[in-house]
Amino acid sequence: VLIGPTRAGKSTLIGNMSQDAIAAGECTVIFDYIKNCELSAEVSALFPPEKTLTIDCGNVMTMQGLGYNEVGSSVDPFIQYDNAKKQTTQLMTLVNSINAEDTRLSAKMERYMTSAALVVFVSTGSIRDVFGVLQDHDARHRFIGLVPAAQAENLAEYISSLQELDEYKDVKVKEDGVTMSFPQLIGTKEHLITGVIDRLNKLKANTYMEMMLKKSTAGNIDLAKEIQKNQLITIRMPETMFSTDGERDVYATYWISKLWLALQVRGQQVPDRSKLTKVNIVFDELYQVQNTEKFLTEKLSRLAKFGAKPIISCHYLNQLRYIREELRSANASYMLISGCDKKNYAELKDELAPFELEDLLKLPR
Repeated sequence: VLIGPTRAGKSTLIGNMSQDAIAAGECTVIFDYIKNCELSAEVSALFPPEKTLTIDCGNVMTMQGLGYNEVGSSVDPFIQYDNAKKQTTQLMTLVNSINAEDTRLSAKMERYMTSAALVVFVSTGSIRDVFGVLQDHDARHRFIGLVPAAQAENLAEYISSLQELDEYKDVKVKEDGVTMSFPQLIGTKEHLITGVIDRLNKLKANTYMEMMLKKSTAGNIDLAKEIQKNQLITIRMPETMFSTDGERDVYATYWISKLWLALQVRGQQVPDRSKLTKVNIVFDELYQVQNTEKFLTEKLSRLAKFGAKPIISCHYLNQLRYIREELRSANASYMLISGCDKKNYAELKDELAPFELEDLLKLPR
């Protein structure tokens, strides 16, 4: 945790740490969602082009499709089912980060969302298809029909849940003077999934998110492979992409959930921990993206097992609302840069004992 006021040199320090990490054969990932991404541009300039991978989210020409392509697909039914489950978990995280000031989706809506996601992902469909299956009865039954026979048992209860969304009307048919009624499928009971549709509309309110949702994941960068390389990866999300802080937070949450999944997939592909390239994940001013901070808080104690280390910068520790307590149990180290607020010393009083505030203020350069 790097703590220091504005102009204290945090960006320069991040650049130097990145240079040291790359020189040591490690990988560094920088999440940059501040202004015009000056930090990641400055750090990238320190390296030759072959040592950098720039994911420019604001560039329509190189835009990635919205999805978790890192899991890939497998002919083994169990692995494919597990892949679908992993993608579903990350999608639920993303959907629940939308409308964060309201409540989470209700248990029933989560069940419908999970069912749609599993049915789609097991057939290598996209996030866009998941929303299609929930809203459109034709898409729903097309994907149910695509479920492989080997997955029928795994997905039986989820298919049953999806069928609850079908809306029927009775159609009367007269045959040989006898009138008979037959149920005919006419649409979707949308009142059962209003929370999901509301969140989808909020997701699509951002032009870049909507474009990513429409795009295929076929040409996407495979983060699981890229983080195993000795290089600098910058994920650039300029503030001009977003009209609200909430939109930016959802976008950053998508990328951290994608990176977490990539770490898990890489862990499966490279079971020997000693062969994992260490990944340094840099968040400058993490407090600006609260859901991303919450997500990182949940995963913090597990990151080391996957060969990852977060580096977080802030002006003072109290800015970190959610992760502050978890940092202590995760054995974090703190760097207090000259000029930072005295409240930071009070916050770390127990860790700094037997040194007092006066000792720390008088440290030599």
